[in-house]
Amino acid sequence: ILVMLPYSPVLQEISTIYSKEYVVESVRPKVVWTVEHEIVEQEIMFLVIGLFMGIIVESIVVNVIIFLFFIFFTFLFKLIFLSCSENLLKFVSEH
Repeated sequence: ILVMLPYSPVLQEISTIYSKEYVVESVRPKVVWTVEHEIVEQEIMFLVIGLFMGIIVESIVVNVIIFLFFIFFTFLFKLIFLSCSENLLKFVSEH
């Protein structure tokens, strides 16, 4: 997740919002800027919430995949182990 963060569209959008805020501050009068500033803060809040939701969903998906793999591999291991033990029992009983 940390490797992917710089490339996420959410962070790119946040950086564009910051640059937009800077432009608004330098060009327009202060009254308009305060309104824009509140809107920008709300946008950032929504983006942060979205980012955390994305991370949570991603971690849940990864956990489910790991869980399924774990079940699959234990099943395979049981099959292999049972077949080996049966062959071993046959071998021991024959000799």
